[in-house]
Parts: sequence; structure tokens; C-alpha cells
Amino acid sequence: MAAAKRFLEEHPEEILRLATAKIKKPGRVNAQLVKEFLGWKHERVLDCLERLGMMERGDVEPEAIRKLPAERAARDFVKAVKVRV
Repeated sequence: MAAAKRFLEEHPEEILRLATAKIKKPGRVNAQLVKEFLGWKHERVLDCLERLGMMERGDVEPEAIRKLPAERAARDFVKAVKVRV
């Protein structure tokens, strides 16, 4: 997910290619654009972007998220961290 977000930020021509009537602001990387790029469900993209934000802010260590065995485990971990923060 992080790689896809970074790729889109570094390749604005890909953003324009993906731009559809659904994407209101094709000039910036947002959940809708990542959803179109990866073909994921919107909720999964939002969950991943939330985790990326938490890692960037230093709320969680990236390695802690990466070591979790499944997407569901990552969502549960984020819920627990949000309760404590």
C-alpha cells in the first residue's frame, strides 16, 4: 500500500490516467485514487491509509504493523492503539 501511494505521488501522469468522474480531485493522492489504482475495496484502502498515517506520525512502529499475520490483525491492533492514544 505504501509503495502504491508513493508511486502515485511520484507519477502524476498515472493519476491523470486513472482520473474518472468518480475522482473529484485527481491532482492529489487520496483513497479513491488508490482504490482505483489497486482495485481494492474502499474500506481496505481507508484502513491502510490510517495505518500509514499512524506510522508516519510515530504513533506505532512500522515493524509492529508489518509483523502482524493478517489484515484483520492489523485492524484490531490499530483499534487498540487508538483507544490508548
